[in-house]
Amino acid sequence: LHALGLLPDSMDQFDDFVDTEGKPLRSTCDSMRQIRPVVPEAPPRKKEEQGAGALQSILSFFSGEDAIRDGLVPVEMQDASPRARADGTEDELIWRPPSVLRNYLHDAKFEEMFSERISRLPKESLAQYFAILTQLARPQSWRAAGSEVEDVPSPRKSPAGCAWGTYAADFRAIADAVMALEMLTNATCSAHEMTSVVWPQVCAHFERLLQFVIQSPQLAAECPQFMERLLVNTLRLCIRLASDPEIVQSLLSLLQYVGDLPAQQFEKNAERIACGLGVLVKQDLPPSGLRLVFAMLGRVAQFPRNSAACLAALDCLGYWTSGDVALLTQLFTTKLHATLLSTISSFTFHSNAAVSGAALQHLTRTVPVIA
Repeated sequence: LHALGLLPDSMDQFDDFVDTEGKPLRSTCDSMRQIRPVVPEAPPRKKEEQGAGALQSILSFFSGEDAIRDGLVPVEMQDASPRARADGTEDELIWRPPSVLRNYLHDAKFEEMFSERISRLPKESLAQYFAILTQLARPQSWRAAGSEVEDVPSPRKSPAGCAWGTYAADFRAIADAVMALEMLTNATCSAHEMTSVVWPQVCAHFERLLQFVIQSPQLAAECPQFMERLLVNTLRLCIRLASDPEIVQSLLSLLQYVGDLPAQQFEKNAERIACGLGVLVKQDLPPSGLRLVFAMLGRVAQFPRNSAACLAALDCLGYWTSGDVALLTQLFTTKLHATLLSTISSFTFHSNAAVSGAALQHLTRTVPVIA
């Protein structure tokens, strides 16, 4: 769908956090382009259709003449033909998106499945849609190792003689799960009017995934792309749905699993976690949520080699040390001001001068106000 210009704009790139300088974080999903063969690029798309996200990298190999030759695009869907030259010879194959399929998806309102209009579906259809996504949003290796047996279709086998056949199995094993997890998260955030219908199964699915990471860290480490998107999407759900009082406690339960990740996984993703928490703290969290955030930021300080993560954590803590008296008053009211100071202090002995200096600056600004 991406190669044919049929992918909805909302799915053209993955949502992610930025670092303390506002730059995109390096993503492991970008490395998935390494397992694809070299094929000609598709013709340039319109400027408003272009995307620079990981999804574009993952799916970009579905393009050009190789896609036709290798059987990735059925013959009846091909809308390409040689162009005759004046001298009677034929020019190179002209690739055109199959207009019939494009028009069909447009008339079927395919993009509405990834917008807020998804809430218009009947409850039964919506529940079934989410049930399918939760089945697919899990790597094959995790399903094989899990105790549950899920009725999930296997990826389609590569056509005989396919140029990328040697890569297809590994690619599909991760890319299908990543794609389904993105669809599940986006749909959950869009179906806010039907949260009571979809949230129980979505929450249970994320809980199972995070529990698997904690219980089987070595297997989880074999899927770094899915692992990264699992953490990002867990934080995205917390950020987007934190205002719903009926599910905020279950959201914090998911966040607790992130805080309890094995050391190797937490350290590897510490910067991304800290950047996500920097967005989350701006939501109206209950005292238990703030306490959990402080604990997670304090854990970042336990990995001094990751200076970028420590700086991101301090940037998050700076939300309370910016001089806003109302925020500090809130911490006093909830008796969390001492927790804030303790968390900042954990960064003061960092070997990196930038980290320890930033921590001392936070303390210098905050202690007089609290005193």
